[in-house]
Amino acid sequence: MIKLTGALCIVLSTTCIGFYRADILKKRTVYLKNIISSLCMLESEISFSQNILRRVFIHIDGMSDTAGLFLKAAERTEGQGIRDAWKSAVDDTAKEMCLKRNDIEVLYLFGENLGMSDRESQIKNIRHTVDMMGPLLDEAEEDYKKNGRLCRGAGILSGLFFAVILY
Repeated sequence: MIKLTGALCIVLSTTCIGFYRADILKKRTVYLKNIISSLCMLESEISFSQNILRRVFIHIDGMSDTAGLFLKAAERTEGQGIRDAWKSAVDDTAKEMCLKRNDIEVLYLFGENLGMSDRESQIKNIRHTVDMMGPLLDEAEEDYKKNGRLCRGAGILSGLFFAVILY
């Protein structure tokens, strides 16, 4: 009975690990979609609104789930300036959003020009960033399709394998 309980624990734990890894791949896809849609909202806010960037960030954060990226950037703008506030907000939320290095680099690049030029240049910067994030989103979706099932299956099968060997 103890061996059976141990085998069941092994199978359950490796299955959980496999599903956790697949969930990380899915989260990246979801957060990249949310960031892209938030950037599109930012574009329209800059185009049609006279609000300051801090207020726009707070508004956008309330409308989309980006792990508090825009809210953290808004909170830090007074003390750090927009460029440093954006970079530190990206650093703080990247792990929660399961972003890869390429994703983070694109967001850093976006922050370099944020708030430093006229309205038209800001809109061009946003569109350029959205265009750069498109292939990253495609890559994340493909990675999830290909490796999500693999992670879940590997978790289950490795647990069964270890349980059979130990039993």
